[in-house]
Amino acid sequence: YASWSLSDPVAALDYAKSSMPAGMARTEAIGIAVNKWAAKDPRAAWLWSEENLNGPVKEQAQTDVMIGWTRKTPEIAAQWLVSSGYTSQNLVGAVARTYAEQQPREALDWAKTLHEPAARRTAIDTSAREWLTQNPAEAVPALLEEVSKPEGTDLPIIIADVWGTTAPAATAEWLKNLPASAAKDEAAATLATVWAANDINAAVAWSGTLGDEAMRKQVITHIGTTWGAIEPDGALAWLYSLPGDLAKDGVIGAFHSWAATDATGLREWVDE
Repeated sequence: YASWSLSDPVAALDYAKSSMPAGMARTEAIGIAVNKWAAKDPRAAWLWSEENLNGPVKEQAQTDVMIGWTRKTPEIAAQWLVSSGYTSQNLVGAVARTYAEQQPREALDWAKTLHEPAARRTAIDTSAREWLTQNPAEAVPALLEEVSKPEGTDLPIIIADVWGTTAPAATAEWLKNLPASAAKDEAAATLATVWAANDINAAVAWSGTLGDEAMRKQVITHIGTTWGAIEPDGALAWLYSLPGDLAKDGVIGAFHSWAATDATGLREWVDE
């Protein structure tokens, strides 16, 4: 379908629509075809989807049109989406992500110009996540202004999730300097999960440096929950060495994780 749509997209799409049974395969074939068509003639690809499709298949096809168009000419596709008045989360997210794959700073700047609050939030978060994946050293300073805004509450969590997978210590240092907030606590909990999955000893050591008791409790809970799925005996031994008020939620989390990953082992432990 990708090759056919380059030479005769209408024929490829008409065949998929009329000859394939409804389902994932047909949806994917249509998406591939309109995606390739959009790189050459986005208006025609969009109009075909408007006139020939409906429901979820139409929504997916139009998302694929915007991805193909944005990959070819990101600025034009992004500005058209704004002028069209469409605020679908799928469309906005697809454009932001594809734009940021090529020009992350420009994609973030575009996202900030969106007026509809939900669309703006989606575009900022999506472009930020892509930029962080590519180059956190550039992205994190560029995101500071957005992080400080009341509506930017998801960004610390996104930063902790993405940056924490490659540089958890640097992420922890950055988090330490943020003003106290619920978002900061949640970001610390996210970092705890990411860090514990990769280096449990370092994550545990970090938890001991936290002075904010509420944040430390959240971090301990998430470390215990993550560790409990990997090495429950070690997790529980550590949790029982801590003050009960700090560790109790982590103990519950560790048992839940143990039950989910090794119910037989947990039952044997209880029987002993």
